[in-house]
Amino acid sequence: MRLASFEPDRLLDDELVLVRQAQEGDRAAFAVLVERYWERLYRWLFHLTHHRQAAEDVAQETFLKAFASLSSFRAGTNFRAWVFRIAFNTFVNEQREAKRAR
Repeated sequence: MRLASFEPDRLLDDELVLVRQAQEGDRAAFAVLVERYWERLYRWLFHLTHHRQAAEDVAQETFLKAFASLSSFRAGTNFRAWVFRIAFNTFVNEQREAKRAR
């Protein structure tokens, strides 16, 4: 039995198509992107927060911000890196707010 070969270029092309469709208002295309990156993003955020609910909250906020900012996403940019940067900035901002509230 032979395993299917991994085709990173095809995945990136598929991702760019999904991003373009999402930029044109296709919520189903954006949902595919969320499904593709949710688990990986959540695990990374859990590693940062050490708290399930906090990681989930930041992940949700990240995808809300990403959806609202799709028009600023530039073609040729790595979507995963863009989403993870939004997540990191959201995490840092929430940490700052928590410190101020103390």
